[in-house]
Amino acid sequence: MTGLAWSLASLIAIRFIFGLGEGGYPGAAVKGVTESCARADRPKMSALLMSSNYVGSFIAPLAIAPLILYLGWRHAFVVAGIAGVVFALFYLFAVKDTHQKRDASGRATRIDGAATRALLKMPLMWKILLTWFGMGIVNKGLDAWMPAYLLTERHLDLKAVGMLTPLPFVAASISTALGGWILTRWFDGREKWLMAACCVISGFFLYEMYTAETVTGVIAYQSIVYFFKSFVFAGVFALPTKFLPQKLIGTGAGMVNFGGQVAGFVAPAVIGLLVSMTGNYNAVFGFLIAATALAAVTSLSIGLASENDARRLGTAEEA
Repeated sequence: MTGLAWSLASLIAIRFIFGLGEGGYPGAAVKGVTESCARADRPKMSALLMSSNYVGSFIAPLAIAPLILYLGWRHAFVVAGIAGVVFALFYLFAVKDTHQKRDASGRATRIDGAATRALLKMPLMWKILLTWFGMGIVNKGLDAWMPAYLLTERHLDLKAVGMLTPLPFVAASISTALGGWILTRWFDGREKWLMAACCVISGFFLYEMYTAETVTGVIAYQSIVYFFKSFVFAGVFALPTKFLPQKLIGTGAGMVNFGGQVAGFVAPAVIGLLVSMTGNYNAVFGFLIAATALAAVTSLSIGLASENDARRLGTAEEA
């Protein structure tokens, strides 16, 4: 429907409805995966699942840039939408539901409202959410404005941008897929140190992007940023699967995703305002680096006491 928008108001409304549909995916997907594997494997499998975001992100520009060139942006959206509907129908009929617990009467177990309210009050979950909000600023900010930056500041053409944009996503897909395994293998109980270190490294290479004199340097440093920030992406979705009871994993993943989606609203708006006020991207890099600092400080505040509180939500029930 985006390709059929007839005014700015209709475009905003269509994109808002698009977001409503998109928002339900991470919680449902993470919960579905964790229902199919043992508790010890949940962090690894949830991170592997989320790496598919970046696989799609490096394929998309390779497909969309030629479509825009030959069909125009409206028809590019229509083609992508039709492909999505076809895949949704295939998925609906080809993939079986994961196991659903039922009580003695055969009815599906109801959502535990008290446990959900306790989850929403848990400091640990809000720290994880805020960590991903900070890195989500970087994630959504770079996704939103890097093509425009390469076009306007580095003077590349659309075809070149379409070829170069996927490279950082290749790095991101690899690190996200490995992230859950590395967290459980070498950082079990010390996840915050890996996440904080990756936030700091991301901030450093954002500065290197800012000072790079060549397009090659910009893309190379951006790829490094995407590689390390994606360890944080893997961590924030893997952590809730480690300590939350099965019935709350979907809600927990939804909370984390909420932080990223709020960042997806804030980052492009702030970046657009900064560019319009200053006429350049200097302040943008400062804004993104500050976001990595926020994420690093927040991730370091994640403590064992908070995890113990989380386990009391119902982990003993599953054991």
